[in-house]
Amino acid sequence: MRAHHVFVAVLLSGCASQTTPDSPYNRGVHAYQSKNYSEAAAQWTTAGEAGDISAKNNLAFLMFNGLGVEKQQEKALTLWQSAAMRGHAESQWHLGDAYEKGQAVEMDQAVAYAWYRCAIASAEVHLKGAADATEEQIAADARKSIISLTDRLTQAELQRGQQLATEFIGKYAVGVP
Repeated sequence: MRAHHVFVAVLLSGCASQTTPDSPYNRGVHAYQSKNYSEAAAQWTTAGEAGDISAKNNLAFLMFNGLGVEKQQEKALTLWQSAAMRGHAESQWHLGDAYEKGQAVEMDQAVAYAWYRCAIASAEVHLKGAADATEEQIAADARKSIISLTDRLTQAELQRGQQLATEFIGKYAVGVP
């Protein structure tokens, strides 16, 4: 349910305001809100092919959960990883969640910790100079995920997670072009 919460926050946020009201991204938002997931997937596929990173993130969510499309978790992870490496905070958070739960990837708590920390850092980069409810929510959810996860980490996992987080933040906590 956590993933759905963040996803809806992005759909209702300013991410769509970067496009025209009748853009494929926004048509996907409206289709999703109407629970027409197959139409949302079609619209976000079009927007994603045009380079819209948020559309790719949203399409990955549909694929990961089998909403309106065949469940394709590995392909969804590939989309999230591509977006995460471009500084997309929500995709980074989704990757952390997948690694924490071992969904479509081998469970790795240290990698989950690192992606959560990177999501926070990326959201904070986006928040500099402007309030953004979506990025604030992503950062808040990633912080909750870290708090929950940290209690279960061994000292070695925590150290590895911190090292990976430093690496991920250095490489991937940047603004989305």
